[in-house]
Order: sequence, then structure tokens, then C-alpha cells
Amino acid sequence: MSRCFVLLLLVAAVAATGEIRNAQDVDWTRVRRFYDPHADAPERRINNGAIAGPTDVPWAVGLLISLSSGTNFCGGALISPTHVLTAASCVNGQTAITAMLGASTMATASDFVPISHVRVHPDYSSFLDRDDIAILTLAREPRWSDHIQIINLPRRMYIGHSFNNYVTTISGWGETGTNTGEPLPMPNLRFIRSPVITNFSCGLSFLLTNIRNQHICTTTDSGAPCVGDQGAPVTVTENGDTFLIGVHVFTASRCERGRPAVHVRLTEYMNWLELNTDAIILVLIYQLAAAAPERSLAVEPNRRINNGAEAGPTDIPFIVGVLVTFPSRTYFCGGALISFFHILSSANCVDGYRTITVMLGAYDMSLVQDFITVSSVLVHPNHSSFFDSNDLSILTLSRMVRLSDRVQIVNLPTRLYVGHSFNNYEATISGWGQTGSSTGEPVPVRRLLYFRARVITNTSCLVSFPLYLRSSNICTSTDTGAACVGDEGGPVTVTENGQTFLIGVHSYSFSRGCERGWPSVHTRITDYLDWIESNSDAVVA
Repeated sequence: MSRCFVLLLLVAAVAATGEIRNAQDVDWTRVRRFYDPHADAPERRINNGAIAGPTDVPWAVGLLISLSSGTNFCGGALISPTHVLTAASCVNGQTAITAMLGASTMATASDFVPISHVRVHPDYSSFLDRDDIAILTLAREPRWSDHIQIINLPRRMYIGHSFNNYVTTISGWGETGTNTGEPLPMPNLRFIRSPVITNFSCGLSFLLTNIRNQHICTTTDSGAPCVGDQGAPVTVTENGDTFLIGVHVFTASRCERGRPAVHVRLTEYMNWLELNTDAIILVLIYQLAAAAPERSLAVEPNRRINNGAEAGPTDIPFIVGVLVTFPSRTYFCGGALISFFHILSSANCVDGYRTITVMLGAYDMSLVQDFITVSSVLVHPNHSSFFDSNDLSILTLSRMVRLSDRVQIVNLPTRLYVGHSFNNYEATISGWGQTGSSTGEPVPVRRLLYFRARVITNTSCLVSFPLYLRSSNICTSTDTGAACVGDEGGPVTVTENGQTFLIGVHSYSFSRGCERGWPSVHTRITDYLDWIESNSDAVVA
């Protein structure tokens, strides 16, 4: 099968270092066609492309790939402040790459940023057209403007979605077919609208063995991406949200209209992207959660947290939302920020995880301030899910948190409180768990809720949980409210002498309802101060 490969772009008037700093460093007139032995004719083209305005496709990236004989040109998509997504076939084995951003016209490109690292998918095969995706790390953040913006990645709820019949937008600086021997890149960024077709119908054009689940195809009836468009972004818009569903990889031997265009399907690579970039991948947002309630924590729907008050932006700045992906589904829990790099949560939430992303400053799920991936998880060595014992874990973040009024570190109890029962203290318990306002309520709920509850003695709590309760637990009454599904791992705090500090993380409630009248059980933090201090950079006074 023939494929559309990139053209060579000759670069002149460049500094001795070879670094491209602005559009004047490139002689766009000295462009020649790279001889592609797979090409059948010079008729490859992208037809009917509309010229994009400066802010129409602000995430489109042009890639200048320097070789000893010239410079290859490909497309890409800006997916985070420091990462660009493109086709592996464009950059495999290359190191001298410059990203061109904000270039709706080549003469007015806003920024040129060198690429510091290339990560090609480990299973990439050029021979089999497989896993043709790569992550490029920028040497610095771009100079942000309306012309340079990040494109959203698909949410995890779209994993397994075919997108059949969705109308995509495909953009790039590739050939237009208006004349033979067109120079690349074209002076203007162009885009086309094309509907997604089934992989089966796509396979009829490319031999079924060449089209895989990792591909997504679009028709070329209204236009076709072609030479120079490899790695270009393929986006869709739903409910007002535009997001990336693919990067372009190849078309038929002549890129002619009538034969499908093939792209890498991003939803097949979500875990790999999350592990290797700082791109934001959402699991649920409030507006879409009702459409996918099966992704909420799968337990009895009558569990509830009653009488919770809505928290303001700065009321509980240390609470963290924890999105935990397992091989079969995604769960939601809470956590507490205890240092710049560490979060305390429930061990039951994260034991056996695949990937974890935390949300900070999320008093409102539609206004999350920051997302950070978790680089490692330490579950307490004596944790038992059967006995609900030592239900504590430490999450290490992939980067330092950015503190603000909405994101703050919670104090741990001082060692003076070791052995303190906290009986009759008024505790604050917070989370995004179920409220009981509806059956099958999705988790997380949109607004962060909290309530005040009195700490009760372990003796009185033992009556409700005779087989499981230990001295390393601390219990609160549920007369005024109850922590429930989705609140596991969430912070339990008290305030004394004007200082608020953490005394527990929520572990479990009554097995069949979380109803008020049965205690809520938490992990007692004072029993784990040495372990926390040894395994985090949290301060224990």
C-alpha cells in the first residue's frame, strides 16, 4: 500500500547553530518536492480546504524536522503547555525538530520552540502502519496568545466510542492540489470538515488487515488531508466542547477524494498519554456525568451523604479529587494535600490502579484549577481490604502543586496529639460523594459538599462494626450528615486554637446504606505519623 510521506523543505539563512527563531530564518521560496518512491503521481492534494483565521485552529502546530539533506514538514497538535502530539512516522529517529506555533500564515508565525525530547510509541511499526503516534516535549512553554492555545483531549467516557458520523475538522499546511509541485508548507493554514466512517467501510479501501481498532477514518468527499498533513489534528465538537480524537497518518496512494483518510484514534492511547505528558484527561464532568452513570463507583444506589453544605472556593482548599483508572473502569475518591508532592488517600481506592489523576481547587467540577498525574502510589504495607485495616495510601505527584487561595496544604496533627481520642471534637468531613438527591446519582457531584460531625468513642462505634473496628480508626456520628460513596479517602479535619489539621481520611460507612444513625469510620492519622513522615516530604511537628 502506498502512503503519503512528508516533503522536504529547504532552510536557508539560518544561524550557524541551525536554530530557527522566527519566520525570517526560513526561505519559504526554496522548497522542492521530496522524491517519494511510493508516490504514483504528483496529483496528491487536499481539496476544498478553507483558509483558517488566526484564532480558528490555535492548537495546530507545524513541525520542521531538520535532516542532513533538508527539512521535513509535518503537522501536530498542542495538547499541554509542554507537549505536542504528532505521527511517529514524522519524527521517528529524529532529534533536530522545531515547533512552529500560531502560524495561521507562515509569514506571521507567533513562536518557534525547539523540541527537547521525542517519545515514539513503543509499539510503532512503519511497515504495519501501527501505533503511529509520538509525543514531543517542548524546550519551553510557548508565548501564549489567542493564536496559541491547547486542544482538549477526549474524556475517558469516550473510550470505546466509535464517533461514527461525527463531523471532524482536519487542519494543516499540506498540498491543496491547485497546481503541480506546490511548495510545502503552504502559506496559509487550511481546514476541512469530514464525517467519521466505520472502520469496516474504511478497511475496504486499505485491505482489512491494515485498518485496526487504533485507527479512525473520515471520508474525503468534501476534502482530503495529504502531503504535509501527517500528524495534523483531527477534532470534533460536542456540547460546545471541541476536543482531539485523532492525528492524521495516511491516505490512499494519491490522496484522491473518494478514498478515506486514516488517523490514529486517540481514545486507544489515553493511559499512555497520561503517563507521558502533563495533558489534562478528564473522567467525568458534571454536564456529561448523567450520560455515563456506570462510571460512578458501583455500589448500592441508596447510599447518601445528607445535609451537606456547598463549599466556597477557599473553604476546603486542601481537598483533592482522585480519579483512579483500573483495567475495567474508573473510580472516584477523595484525598488530602499534605505537601507540595504528596496526597493522603484511602488504600482501598488505589490498590491495583492503572493510572491516577488528581484534581485540585475543584470546589466546582466545572471550574477545576489544576490536574496532575500521580507518578507513584504507596499503599500501607499492612493494608487489608478484607478487614478494612490500615486503609491509607500516599500518592506522589508527577510535579509540584501550584498553591493559590483555592489550593493549600493541610496541616498534619503534631506529635502532641498521638494517643489523643478527639472524642466530642467537631470534625469537618468533605467530598463529592453521593447526596441522596436522586437514585443512581453520578459521582462526582458537581459541587464540593461538607458537613460537621461529632467524633464518638471507639467503644460506641464498635457496636456497629464489631469485627472490623480497630484503635487505628476514628469514628464520627452521622446525626448531622454521613460520608458516603465517592467520599472515600476524603479529609476529616478539626480546628483547635485557631489551627485546622487533619485527623483522618474517610474509609467506610455501613455496608448497606451510609444512612444516618450508623457511624462513619475513618483512618486515624495520629497512628501513622511516623509512616507518613518516612514516606513523604510532609511536615510533622
